Amino acid sequence: MNLAREIQSFLARKQMATSEKAIVEPSVVQTAAEAHVEAIKCFMLEKDEQKIQNPLPCGRDSVTVRVSKKNTLYLKNRLEFSMTGPAEAKVRASEECKGVERCEITASKPGKYQLDVLWNGSHIRGSPFSLLFKFPRTQIYSNGLNLQSTRYRLGIAHKFKLDCSDLEEGNLIFSVSPPTAARIEIATPPGHPQTYLCKIVPLETGKHELSLIYSGKHIYGSPFSAEFGYPGDASKCTLSTSTPQHRLGTKVVLQVDTIEAGFGQLKAGVRDTASNKPVDLVVSRTRKHQYMLEFNPGLSLECVLAVKYDNVHITGSPFRLQFNELADCTAEGLGLESAQAGAWNLFSVKAEKSCKHQGVLKVDIHDINNKRVETVVSSRSPLHFDVSYYPKTPGVYTISIQWGEARAPGSPFQVACTSPSLAVADRPTGDVTLGDTICFKVKPLGCVQGKGALKISARDSAGKETLGHALWDSSNDCYCCVLKPEKTGKYPVSIKFRDTHIVGSPFVTTIIDPVATPQLVRAWGPGLVGTTLNREGDFTVDVSRAGFGLLSVSINGNQDLFDITTTKNSSTGLIHVTYRSRLAGSYLMNVKWSDRPIPLSPFNISVSKSKRGEDEVNTLDKAHDIFLENVTNVGINGSWLQVWRSSGRFKHKHLKGQTVEL
Repeated sequence: MNLAREIQSFLARKQMATSEKAIVEPSVVQTAAEAHVEAIKCFMLEKDEQKIQNPLPCGRDSVTVRVSKKNTLYLKNRLEFSMTGPAEAKVRASEECKGVERCEITASKPGKYQLDVLWNGSHIRGSPFSLLFKFPRTQIYSNGLNLQSTRYRLGIAHKFKLDCSDLEEGNLIFSVSPPTAARIEIATPPGHPQTYLCKIVPLETGKHELSLIYSGKHIYGSPFSAEFGYPGDASKCTLSTSTPQHRLGTKVVLQVDTIEAGFGQLKAGVRDTASNKPVDLVVSRTRKHQYMLEFNPGLSLECVLAVKYDNVHITGSPFRLQFNELADCTAEGLGLESAQAGAWNLFSVKAEKSCKHQGVLKVDIHDINNKRVETVVSSRSPLHFDVSYYPKTPGVYTISIQWGEARAPGSPFQVACTSPSLAVADRPTGDVTLGDTICFKVKPLGCVQGKGALKISARDSAGKETLGHALWDSSNDCYCCVLKPEKTGKYPVSIKFRDTHIVGSPFVTTIIDPVATPQLVRAWGPGLVGTTLNREGDFTVDVSRAGFGLLSVSINGNQDLFDITTTKNSSTGLIHVTYRSRLAGSYLMNVKWSDRPIPLSPFNISVSKSKRGEDEVNTLDKAHDIFLENVTNVGINGSWLQVWRSSGRFKHKHLKGQTVEL
């Protein structure tokens, strides 16, 4: 009986447990309202909810949060985790224990993210959660900041911005070693306490160390090794253009040359004069010391171009550029800017090949009384003309230029004509060799009216200006003027008095390369035949009659085995050449003047090993060993006798105290 009762009681308890389990852990929720009621029973653990209220680290480190669902009747249902934000975020969910799930979150970039936790399609209590990710202090870096690659110039401020808003709160320290090498300033804009505006002004040249420390730790790359140097010279920058006439609606291409300005940073900007709005400008570096500026003015009639080199305007900047409608002909020249009474004044007119209007050139020049001025038009080509006019009295003259029915841009021109008081005299009649000075005189025409100074200048094809000097010669009652261009080419020489051209100005002078004549170079000496190991071979080269040039000596073969030195005596034009070889053998020696071989070059030289008892120099013991047939030149260099023959070869003899009769 007792056994039967115990069995019956066990079966009853088992049936009751099975019924309770079915009630506690149902597998399916029947309605949406029931799902919402069960979802709000799920919650994030208090410790983890407090953790996500603070900034979380982004990057490789993951953040773990846990969610409890023990209060629900459906423990078998899994939670759904998802996160959205400014960048990719990884979410991985797993079951930590019965009724508790854990979620590991990894954000790739800093910013605000939203974490959604759903239970059977409904948000749990507190969901969605807002999470803020920032870089940890151990991973401080700055986007694009590399103070080591930046070039610094003395006295020129270098500015940069460091945004630390994605980092935990802290302080920034910017320093230089030594502290006297630069002046450093740090500021924070209003409302952005973690954004730093940094400025450094170098004061001492050399290599220095720059440190950026945030919250006691160096940012990425710090400390930086920086070199401070001298700024570039903006006055030596030149601006040239490939489009002399700027036309409305066409692209403008300008070139800036900084080869003589030293190292620096070029900045440029363009603004429309009428609207004062900036115009898009592209600055590209075409060569090491050359920049290209390109912009399209659109419908702007006038623009202002500012070009700075190391924050200093280059010569002529800011430039005022005017744009005209597409014209069939253009006119330019000093005769359209100013004129001299009693002298011929010149300008040129050029018609376009694609001009619509066909016809002849019409030039009308008259004074304020509509009295015509004597004018001469000469044709360089069917589309290129030179115009000269001769105003007899001072005043304002009107110049109208037409090609067919089309007017030249700027026509009619208003030109001021003044009385001449000075005139050019004794100007150069031929070409001037590079390195020589352009010399001429300026003589007064009667009494010079008013005070002023002569301004003498010349511009090359690239627009670079060379200034001259004038000194008063009281004995001849004239100015002696000198000008020395540094490059070859055609130079219009301008002489102005009180900003007005004098009579005879401008005139054109051509600077040419000095003519090098290597056939007039002579060379002699034992080194042209050879030498011995560990002994210098030497010879002499006479370039006194060969013109301007450069001597080059090279060895065909292994050039690294020879040490060659040259010493020039500027007063005599003699160049002494010595060489030493480290390997015996036969070689060809090339002697050139301005990259052209001198007579008899290349020379066959022999480098032999020295032997005891023998003379180290290849000498001839007897005077009759020198054959005198067809001799063209004889010379003596120290104790050496040199004999040249018409065949192009020569013999030499070491005299050794002997007397040679020729």
